[in-house]
Amino acid sequence: MRWMAAVLLVALLATAPLAAMADAGRAAPNCQTIQAASLGPTVSVDGDTCTIVDLGVLSPGDVYELSLIIVDDAIDFLFFDENSIQPYELGQSYRASMAQPASTEAAIGAYEFHWSVPPSITAKRWYMVLDNQAHDGDAGQGDQGGITSVVSAEVALLTQAYWTPFNDLVAVGSDDHTVLLSGDDLRLDAGTTVVLSAWNLEFVGDVYLQTRAMYDRYVANGVGVQYIDGGALQSVSSPQSLTWQVPSTLEGEELLLVVDNTDTPLGGGNGTQMLRMTVRLELSPPLTPTISDDGGGEVALGESIVLDASSTPNRLGQQGTFSWDLDDSVDSNSDGNAVNDNDATGLSVTTSWQVPGTKTIHVVMTAPSGDSASTTHTVTVNDITAPTARMQADGTPISNGWRVDVNNTIVLNCLASTDDDAVSGCSWTVDGEPAGNETSLSLSWSDVSLHDVSVAVSDPSGNTATAAATVRSVDPSLPAFDTELFTRYPTKVTEGDSFTFKAAVSDEFDPASVLRVHWDLNPSEDTDGNGDPRDDPDLVGLAQPITFDTAGDQSIVVTVFDGSNNSNAYAFVVTVEAAPTSSNSYAGVVLMVFVLLIFGGASVFGYGVWQRRLAFDLLLNRGLSEDEARGHMAMIAQRTKLSPISSAEAYAGLDQGEVVPADEREKAARQAEMDAIYGSNNDVDQTTAYAPPAYAQAPLSQASSAAAAEAAALFSDDLAPAPASTDASIDPLSALMDDAMEEPVAPGVSLPETDAAPAASVALPETTGVVALPTSPTSAVEPAAQANPPAVASPSEAPPATAPPALVRHTCTACGALFEVDLPSGVDNAVVACPGCGTDQSIVSS
Repeated sequence: MRWMAAVLLVALLATAPLAAMADAGRAAPNCQTIQAASLGPTVSVDGDTCTIVDLGVLSPGDVYELSLIIVDDAIDFLFFDENSIQPYELGQSYRASMAQPASTEAAIGAYEFHWSVPPSITAKRWYMVLDNQAHDGDAGQGDQGGITSVVSAEVALLTQAYWTPFNDLVAVGSDDHTVLLSGDDLRLDAGTTVVLSAWNLEFVGDVYLQTRAMYDRYVANGVGVQYIDGGALQSVSSPQSLTWQVPSTLEGEELLLVVDNTDTPLGGGNGTQMLRMTVRLELSPPLTPTISDDGGGEVALGESIVLDASSTPNRLGQQGTFSWDLDDSVDSNSDGNAVNDNDATGLSVTTSWQVPGTKTIHVVMTAPSGDSASTTHTVTVNDITAPTARMQADGTPISNGWRVDVNNTIVLNCLASTDDDAVSGCSWTVDGEPAGNETSLSLSWSDVSLHDVSVAVSDPSGNTATAAATVRSVDPSLPAFDTELFTRYPTKVTEGDSFTFKAAVSDEFDPASVLRVHWDLNPSEDTDGNGDPRDDPDLVGLAQPITFDTAGDQSIVVTVFDGSNNSNAYAFVVTVEAAPTSSNSYAGVVLMVFVLLIFGGASVFGYGVWQRRLAFDLLLNRGLSEDEARGHMAMIAQRTKLSPISSAEAYAGLDQGEVVPADEREKAARQAEMDAIYGSNNDVDQTTAYAPPAYAQAPLSQASSAAAAEAAALFSDDLAPAPASTDASIDPLSALMDDAMEEPVAPGVSLPETDAAPAASVALPETTGVVALPTSPTSAVEPAAQANPPAVASPSEAPPATAPPALVRHTCTACGALFEVDLPSGVDNAVVACPGCGTDQSIVSS
């Protein structure tokens, strides 16, 4: 119908009068501008003029349908955006800036095509120029003006199907092809419907749907199938279309949409000219929600299950939104339709049910296109949990049950039993025999007896549970005591006494052998943990001996129990008086301690006498007289703190040093005096007089040193007693010799010094018969004035004069140093150390 209308319009326009041609072109065309919305049925474009149609601001990707019919004279209809139109308006070269392939030059006749607004960052204003002139910038191409052209133009925005991956005008050069879609753009779910449409704008071409293998074969001019069966439009010279559905064998496989302008495959165009063609591909994916669950279609009552719709086909993003009606037997929104409740939304949901049975879930999926699809899924909810059986009664509670008086009625029920679904029934059993199926049970007995009662509770799914209890039929009377025996219980006893308490009991229903008697000796403490501190079985029986070990009041409670656990008690107090104590028991201990003290003192005293006697014998054995020994021990006792258990050595003073008799001390003093005056018999080797001694001189004895000190005092200038030197290195005998003979030392030679042994000192006794021991081995020598030295006789004649020493010069054989040595008279040779290098040199008198 559209083509018939176009032919009729061309015929009408052909009868219109011809317009006069414009005289000449202009450098900068001054075009008429009109809005697209103001386009009338026809537009007349005079020769050498142009009309600019403002299409408005167009969004990238929007597709417009354009239909133009041009009669009387050819024109150029050109497309520009708001930026690229400027060269045209300024009369400049514009061919490179006009939008392709929609722009058409020297157009006459009918044109219909789809045009997709080219991509851009933002929306732009677009223009369609109807050019009927020789534009200075057209390079002589296209229409160059002429008579008036009559144009009928329609521009309309298309509303496309949601899944239309391609809808645009395509230009393909001769003997060439172009790929419009490939890769993930055409990976489709099985069952997707494909609608392919094409119509030519210029020349004749082909459109193919291919797999990747087919395309590779097509490009290589190989032999074999080059397009999908049912997916080809060949020799498109008029509008054509096809519908094809993706088979399961091609689900998810890459497909390609190819426009062909070659002479292969056979049956299509020959590819000898430029091809312009509108191609539109529309898709209709399968909208089939697919539901699964993580329980295999079953779930326990009250347990959660996950319902998942993620396996729904979605290669074109068609999943959309999901609405879940989780139980089609429940109308949760109360709208009268039980299958349209929106109980949950989302691709997956987690739910549970509180009623067992088969649940039918309805799911509605709404695709982004607005289309919807629904499906159902069933889940079996199983009650696998047994009820919780509970028994209640109006009797008196006891351990594991109740008690009821004889001939009274007790009512039991199962109303407290629970189940995750519901309790459907209760079955009672008494002593192993069925007793009814009601929720309650009444029982009564005329004798004292014990009975087992159980109830089996069931739910609608057949699960059962049992509860059991014991019911005692008991007598209501209390057991009794023979109170006459209570009068025989003592009220006072003495600490340590023992008494046998007796009880006589009886009961209306029970024989004496059934009755139990408890004696609680500590009523303030619940030792059996039954909640009553006064009935503990500390002692059990009708007669029990009790010993009272602690003074004070002793509380006792005796309790009798019958077979029905009825009890009766009697409490009493016994005052326990303290037992008398005896003082004679300590006399023996005190006497024994006194005897031990006397014996110990005598032992210590005897030990001291014995040790002092041994000390006296030790001193006598060392040559002391009895008087000296007694005096020495008395001095030790005064100077030393001795304990009663000191040893004999301590009493004798032997732990402080050896003890010498007085006569030996006097003899040693005289010998020291003689040695100090006359010296010893040792001669000096004249050849080594000036050499260092090869060994140390033996020290003087203690007595000799003291005598030498006294003799040295006699030769002092002022005859005053000289104090004893504290320097242990000074020899008293050497000092005496230095005072007796002072000779000058020969100059030039330093005589070696000899270290004298330390002089010992002897302390003389202060009183007759008492030996004074030195306080330490290094004590100072007492002044000579305290002693009474003997007078020394003056020599009868003066000693002969000494010859002067001889001066000898010597050159060191080791270092060559020259030094002088004074040799004493009578000495022919000597050994002297060189003062330069210290080497011993032999000096010979010349």
